[in-house]
Amino acid sequence: MLRDQAELQIVAESSDGLDTLALCREHAPDLMLLDLSLGAMNGMDLIQRVSKEFPKIRILVFSGFEEGQYAVRALKAGASGFVSKLQMLEELLLAIQTVLQGKNYLSPSMAESLANWVQNSELKPLHQDLTDREFQTVQMIAAGLKTSEIGAALCLSVKTVSTYRQRALQKLGLHSNSELIAYAIRNKLLRREPMAEETGAAKLAL
Repeated sequence: MLRDQAELQIVAESSDGLDTLALCREHAPDLMLLDLSLGAMNGMDLIQRVSKEFPKIRILVFSGFEEGQYAVRALKAGASGFVSKLQMLEELLLAIQTVLQGKNYLSPSMAESLANWVQNSELKPLHQDLTDREFQTVQMIAAGLKTSEIGAALCLSVKTVSTYRQRALQKLGLHSNSELIAYAIRNKLLRREPMAEETGAAKLAL
């Protein structure tokens, strides 16, 4: 759909965070349209890397995650906007135009979700105190991944993953993976991975 827009030029596409960094160096795009679900690198990690190494590249997250907590983490990491995949093309184009103008953007539905999340956070959920790595570890354990699988996905040692797991359990006041999974379900922390054919994870547009 974006290729049909005369004012936009798609210069590269990638479904892997590490490849995306190389494409940033090669093409120096004005904007990156990013899915949070990537292969060898977590989306939040990629936002931080791109923001640090390529500060002129604006990052717009286009994700299936709708909860306000994901928008907060993405914006803190360095993203300039967050749009749900449930929005129409017109909303996405508006977000792209706004971000390219140097402004930040949240779709109305995401802004409402974020406002509700903040209002309901007077008693702050314990998982808000998790670091990004601890948060990722919780998500992946809740999705049924083993420690070795998590380590491979995040490029971490099994020992390091176990440390993040233990820290997360302590912060959440839990004692086992089963309790952690139940907590993740109650608080809607489960990762919703896109279908394989939908994973155009990092799209770069000039």
